[in-house]
Amino acid sequence: MSEKPNKGPVNYPWGEHQIPPDEPVGWRIGPLKLWCKATHEEIWVAHLYTESDDDAGEGAGEAPEEITWSRWAVDSPHQKVFLSPALPDRSVVVQPEFPFKVVAGTKARVFVRVPLWVQMTIAGASNGKLLDLPTAVLSNTWFGSFTSGELCYWISSRARRQIDPEVFEPSLVICPVEITNLAKEGLHIEKLSLDMEGLSLFIHRGQLWSDETKISYKGLNEVSQIDLSGAAPMEVADAPRITAPRVPLKKGFAATSFRSLKDLPGLGLLIK
Repeated sequence: MSEKPNKGPVNYPWGEHQIPPDEPVGWRIGPLKLWCKATHEEIWVAHLYTESDDDAGEGAGEAPEEITWSRWAVDSPHQKVFLSPALPDRSVVVQPEFPFKVVAGTKARVFVRVPLWVQMTIAGASNGKLLDLPTAVLSNTWFGSFTSGELCYWISSRARRQIDPEVFEPSLVICPVEITNLAKEGLHIEKLSLDMEGLSLFIHRGQLWSDETKISYKGLNEVSQIDLSGAAPMEVADAPRITAPRVPLKKGFAATSFRSLKDLPGLGLLIK
């Protein structure tokens, strides 16, 4: 996935929604179109992806007749659903559009934009999750060796050194990353793996941010120290948290975060 400039602020439908009997309700969130309807003590849910998000925020329109619906049995014909944003359900491998180097003994702060996930639950039900979907179709890739790696999502990002309002997009989460090079040689960054499940979501003027990831690189054959701040990044320090981590993690842990092109055995393993 490549970045595109933002075309202006968009209000997305986070929160509670009443679903009238036999009257489908639709939303559009980035390239994702989503519909929900209530009928005979059931909730029906359907979705599809568009090739472009140029009309994001303008509504989903009517659901196509041939679309496939998922049926959920509930205990009342009058239902409310709750839409909430979330981060991806596994790590993301980021390929900077322009690889860069971090000088030994220094640090660099970059901003990566990651596609948002959408969760729909029955309002008021603690375990009433109906769906958990990405707002854009992503490819999969393998990060690490064949014997000790993990399946990740793959995105291409500019890995910006500064973030400006003109690139704000409500269907993309801004993830600040601070990289400290503690090694004796320069760090050439072609790809990096970012844990998503341990991050929180914060909102500021309609734009979603994650807490900051701090990566301390110690050398080619060493694992990196990863620290998750657990708080809103300094750019939006007063932003409230609206989504907790999928998997609460310790603030500090060790992991492999950087790989070069030649070190990624699964580089060509892209699955739609």
